[in-house]
Amino acid sequence: MTFLFLVDECVDARLSDVLRERGHDATAIARDYTRSIEDTDVLAIAQREGRILITNDTDFGELVVRHRRSHAGVILLRLGSYQFAEMVEAIDRVLDRRGRWP
Repeated sequence: MTFLFLVDECVDARLSDVLRERGHDATAIARDYTRSIEDTDVLAIAQREGRILITNDTDFGELVVRHRRSHAGVILLRLGSYQFAEMVEAIDRVLDRRGRWP
């Protein structure tokens, strides 16, 4: 199954490359959009393009849960201090579980 992703500016943009290599459609705020835009604008882009947002910014949880902003999905990576390979492994684990998503 192929997914559309938007990698937030606070996440290493190389993740979008890895996701594309794995057959997904992935863009990154740091490379493909205006940098330093507001979180509401990032979420709006993801929603408009039907992309699952990958971020480590908990403000997006506030936007989608408390403020009930529309979204196509949000993956919140809270890995603390990590190496890039660990981030890729975490995303792989999420994608491996995709068959159990509602």
